[in-house]
Amino acid sequence: MILDISNELMDTGRSKQYTVSYESDTFSYRDGDFRVVSSEPFELRIVSPTKNKIHITGSGSIILAIPCSRCLEDVNTVIPFDIDEEVSVDADDNDEEQYFIESHYVDTDKMLYTEILLSMPPKVLCKEDCKGICTVCGHNLNDGECGCDRFVPDPRMSAINDIFEQFSKNS
Repeated sequence: MILDISNELMDTGRSKQYTVSYESDTFSYRDGDFRVVSSEPFELRIVSPTKNKIHITGSGSIILAIPCSRCLEDVNTVIPFDIDEEVSVDADDNDEEQYFIESHYVDTDKMLYTEILLSMPPKVLCKEDCKGICTVCGHNLNDGECGCDRFVPDPRMSAINDIFEQFSKNS
């Protein structure tokens, strides 16, 4: 959603409330694209404390279907976010704070994307004791055992295992 803030910039101290929401069906992240399950509208307040400066505040949440870090099943994850940005409209175009402002317009989707990105959890689990997937066949171990032999010998014991193998061959 693009908001025209030219009226707020003309009057110092002017404030306006907007109802906005994240308008995309997916959220792109380094691990892939996550489906947006729910994006409730929330109130965004824009205040112009001084000429050519705006202060944007608001808070909300979004629910994303993020795969569990162990078993890869989708988990509906609530991502709360808080917006508290103060930016100068006439600042350099190279200013990193200006990514969501062009001229006298605010791109709320770009702003929300960044705020959601900063609020993303580092790891999502379907449950604390998630067993993950079998490293041999890929079966979800939360659904039961698959019967694969997943024994991995300790590499620190390889020298001792070699001695036992030589001993058993010589006997």
